[in-house]
Amino acid sequence: MWIDAFGYTHNRIEIKSDNEVPIVALNDLMSETRSGPTVPSAGPARESKSNGAMETRVKAWQRNVRTPLVDLEENIGGELYLGNNVSSWLVMWAATSLNKFRLDSAGRTAFYRVTGGSHRRPIAKFGECIWWLPNGPRDSGLKAETRTCEGIYLGIRNQTSESLIATEHGITSARTVRRVPADQKGDRDKVLNIKLSVA
Repeated sequence: MWIDAFGYTHNRIEIKSDNEVPIVALNDLMSETRSGPTVPSAGPARESKSNGAMETRVKAWQRNVRTPLVDLEENIGGELYLGNNVSSWLVMWAATSLNKFRLDSAGRTAFYRVTGGSHRRPIAKFGECIWWLPNGPRDSGLKAETRTCEGIYLGIRNQTSESLIATEHGITSARTVRRVPADQKGDRDKVLNIKLSVA
């Protein structure tokens, strides 16, 4: 489950929502499938003011979707519609970036509060072209330049903190990524052909 992937496997969590039937059903499903304690908490249906802190977080998440989407559209020179494969990865990136990089008033991230650590690997902008090195044993006969592959940066794999990369064969992960020169960062065809499946 994605909540556990963010490091909350054994933590007690409270799921705040209104009393709308689909949301209550989702909360019940999460409570049944999580290994850690899960407590549903409901306010009045269709009363967003009763969920003030959550509404603030939803707005922050919406900004975290909009900002990289606008940047990506500028990089590839055209609009993207929400509903294609890249938007599924963008939604995950918005949540991951809030969790790993947004600082609270004490200067700590949510990820730090749960794990005691911080994300230290290099990252790129969502949807930009990158070079990456496949994981696994190195072939001593090959230089790094000859093993470098091209891909699209999609974010961070929460379980390992490796980079998520879209390739022509599907989605993979890698520990080593490098950004490309500015004039090579956008590739509309590659972005529109991002797959959901693992390579």
